[in-house]
This record gives sequence, structure tokens and C-alpha cells, in this order.
Amino acid sequence: MAFSGKKCTSCKVRLPLSQFGKARMGRKRELIYRSQCFKCRCKIEHCKRTDEFRENEWVANIKHKYNLTKIDYHKILLKQKNRCAICKTDTNGALKRRFVVDHCHKTGRIRGWLCNRCNAALSAVGDNLENISKYVKYLRKIGDARDV
Repeated sequence: MAFSGKKCTSCKVRLPLSQFGKARMGRKRELIYRSQCFKCRCKIEHCKRTDEFRENEWVANIKHKYNLTKIDYHKILLKQKNRCAICKTDTNGALKRRFVVDHCHKTGRIRGWLCNRCNAALSAVGDNLENISKYVKYLRKIGDARDV
């Protein structure tokens, strides 16, 4: 009688299929057993959550997207006095995340670093000066909301 199971690609131990998770993979998105057992996947996923892993991932991300090094990022941030280029806050929300690289989506040119809030606001108007002027006009027209 043969042992029905699967060999984990990480620990090299043959285990019952109940010790493997399932995932949709391949072109047909078929549900198949993962190549690593629950125990090994847990170790791998835990490694991804370390500060060092996140830092390396961020460095690779800004290099790939914007051709910036970590030193370039900090040089520009220093020019902005470690503050958001728009609202001048020195913190980036409750989670204390890094400032966002603001760039022109047409040219790819980097404009500066923004806090998450200013980046979301700029994104909402779509980098469109006409839209921004409509917001300003609206706010000037209504004045203080208590007067309405």
C-alpha cells in the first residue's frame, strides 16, 4: 500500500495532503495543492513581515519604479525639511509610513514627497489644474459651512 501524500519542496518531508494548502494556479486557475506544507509556508510568510524584508522591498520598489536609491529619496526629503511638499506636515499619518513619491503620470518626472493625505487628494483631482480650480472656487463660494 503506497502512502498518498506530497513531498514539501522546502523541508523535503512527505506529508499527507491535509498538511498542504490549496491555491488557484496556472492558466486555467485550477485549484491545486501548494508545493510547501503549512509549517514551511508559515515560516516563509513570517519572514516577509520582518522590518528588514519590508525595507529591502521598499528600496527595490523605488529603484524599479522611479530609478531612485534610498540615498536619493532621503536627499530630496532633506531638501523638503522632512515635510510633505504640500501641507508641510512632518508626520505621515498614524502609521508613520514613508512619504509618497509624487510624480507626473505623463512624463514620469518626480515632483516631490507627499503625505498619504495630500497624495490621495491630488489623486482625486487627477493632476488636473482645472479640477483643482473648481474645488477652490467651490470652497470660496460656500465660505463657512455654518452659513448654509
